[in-house]
Amino acid sequence: MNYLAEHISPLMLPGFFLLVIGCQKEPQNGEEFKPVKPAATITLNSPADDPTIKNPTSADSEGRRIRKLSLARLAAGGFHAAESLPTLHHRAAVSAKLRSPRDIALRVMALKALFIWASAPESAVASDRLMGYVERNGLKKHLTPTELTIILMPRQQALAQHGNTVGWRLENMWALCWLLGYETPPEPMSGQLPEDVTEAIIFDFLPNLDSSIEDLVSKAKPRTLNEVLELEDTFYCSHNAVRSAQTGATDSVPAVFHPVRDGGAIHERRHGLTWAISDGVSWDDTDLST
Repeated sequence: MNYLAEHISPLMLPGFFLLVIGCQKEPQNGEEFKPVKPAATITLNSPADDPTIKNPTSADSEGRRIRKLSLARLAAGGFHAAESLPTLHHRAAVSAKLRSPRDIALRVMALKALFIWASAPESAVASDRLMGYVERNGLKKHLTPTELTIILMPRQQALAQHGNTVGWRLENMWALCWLLGYETPPEPMSGQLPEDVTEAIIFDFLPNLDSSIEDLVSKAKPRTLNEVLELEDTFYCSHNAVRSAQTGATDSVPAVFHPVRDGGAIHERRHGLTWAISDGVSWDDTDLST
């Protein structure tokens, strides 16, 4: 039986994806990305210039190896980040320790519940079934305060107020599902979430609404720390390129790449990856600076 029958029947697939695509209008929490002041994105000439970074005199050969890969990959796609960005062990906020698969699974299951609550009508997914899934797995503890407010509001109110923005959580979910073994890695240069990835994540990879956390953890094939560090660094650098474009740089991203709309996808995917290697840091406190 497919996902539509098990999860959200009788919602029609074309309508559902129209809804999903319609959600991809504004960044997280309904706030538009706005150009930041250039001073907010100026990078350091040297890690030693910043007293907050750890081990400022460390050679960080592993970080330099990863950075070389990141810059080469991005340059091939027309992205250009500042070469002075701190490397792995000079970034104070990341621990270079991967969160447990269970923690990642609980977060992505919580986001799935939030997404359905604010995007699918009662006729498609019964509220009592969805809230049973939330309560059974203790998912409220894995939502941010803002997200919890949304899932606790009446269904129609959530749909009306957040239906056009909750789709950004799918960008977070792509990164989190990849961490658990979903095959296709989040791509920093692809623009917004491809429809086939949405189908695979929502319909195939994540278990249905009658499932428990154990169902997802048992099927997970967690990525290695090195895999995560390499991809996160690529997103870190691409995020820097996007922010440069938002402040007026004309050559940091390709001409066809929209710094706000497509840059928002980079922001949200990076959030999942950086959170995963920021052990002990809450979702809202994840350092997404560049």
